[in-house]
Amino acid sequence: MIIAATVSVITKNGGMKGVVNQLSRFVTGPRSASFITWLLGIMIFFDDYANTLVVGNTMRPLTDKMKVSREKLAYLIDSTAAPVASIAFVTTWIGAELSYIQDGINQLNLDESAYGVFFHSLAYSFYPVFTLIFILIIIWKDVDYGPMLKAERRARGTSEEQGDYTIDEQFNKDMQEEIQAKPGIKSRSFNAIIPVLVIIIGTLSGLFYTGYRDEVWHNASLGFIDKLSETMGGADSYLALLWASSGSLMMALLLSFGQRILTIKESMESIIQGFKTMLPAVMILTLAWSIALITKHMHTADFISQSLIEASVSPFLLPLLTFIIAALISFSTGS
Repeated sequence: MIIAATVSVITKNGGMKGVVNQLSRFVTGPRSASFITWLLGIMIFFDDYANTLVVGNTMRPLTDKMKVSREKLAYLIDSTAAPVASIAFVTTWIGAELSYIQDGINQLNLDESAYGVFFHSLAYSFYPVFTLIFILIIIWKDVDYGPMLKAERRARGTSEEQGDYTIDEQFNKDMQEEIQAKPGIKSRSFNAIIPVLVIIIGTLSGLFYTGYRDEVWHNASLGFIDKLSETMGGADSYLALLWASSGSLMMALLLSFGQRILTIKESMESIIQGFKTMLPAVMILTLAWSIALITKHMHTADFISQSLIEASVSPFLLPLLTFIIAALISFSTGS
């Protein structure tokens, strides 16, 4: 919610409009806008939450301007953030992944390190790699199908039956109102770039601070990448994002006050408006966490694993079945 408040402030002070104007020089249409979204998603690889929040809020005004549907933007971001975070060497995911691998090593009594198994397993990370490639193919071919095709036609104002170009005036008006800056001010991109950099640098610094352990960095047997991965894996990403987003909001307010763009009243109104935009997402997350807790108390995981054991499933089929079952559970729980 703090990041949403920051986005609202830098939108009001003209920063986001300035960023859109700067990026517009490299964007000529929906395809290039989608590609830049994908590229930024690759660059912010260290945390999927930070990736989603930063890339989504930065690119939304530009993709709206280029008539890329919100559904397409959400798909591009979601299908970039998690795959990149799952295969990068230094991410907030690495701690959980290494702990799972270490548990398996202990059960099988293998003479392998968790890092070694992780690095060797990257060659078999078909889903994240193919997903990233698949997105590039979709962007390059500019091909959509199913509900996404309908969303893209709606966003671009293309009539499916007649094939002509029309504008949904209310839809276009709603999009323009969201990215509208305060009238009569000069749009400066640094009013948005600096707060966004504060989020990125602050998150990285927070991850390092919360995950730092002397025994790791004084261990001569570990390389620099191993030490950094251990640190990021043991970090508190939520606390790091809280610090970074708070610092970013303060920076956005200082920039707005320092240039006399916004008054205190206008800034507070922007912050409240930012909070309002996040309320639906907060409700969805709350309900999702509730479902997760219910399934935990119902011992759903124990039931599924025990069923697979009793079925004497071949080890060769286990990865495929795991993927299918995970997909079905994710779909049924809405996660």
